[in-house]
Amino acid sequence: MIQRRRFYRLQYPKPERPVLFIGDAEFTVLDLSESGARLEKKGEWERDLFPDAGTMFFSEGEEYSGMMQVVRESEHCFAVTFSPQIPFSRIMSEQRKLWRKYPLKN
Repeated sequence: MIQRRRFYRLQYPKPERPVLFIGDAEFTVLDLSESGARLEKKGEWERDLFPDAGTMFFSEGEEYSGMMQVVRESEHCFAVTFSPQIPFSRIMSEQRKLWRKYPLKN
């Protein structure tokens, strides 16, 4: 399959999804790339929270902090960009962890 995106996008199974906090608001990460993420909307949310600093917590306790800016919104989710970007090595570490826990089935 040809990857047409500029950045590799990592999709998470439900039990492994990171959580992003911006102030008191909590968002579940549906997919992630170095440059941004797609987040699940839960109930009411304030677009006025953005741009703002946030912290994402990964399932194994690691975290990323940076500025978040909404770039796209749909009925059930919205997309944000990160500044600074998440290091590619961190994305690949997450991918390896998911491959170990959820091996591909032939």
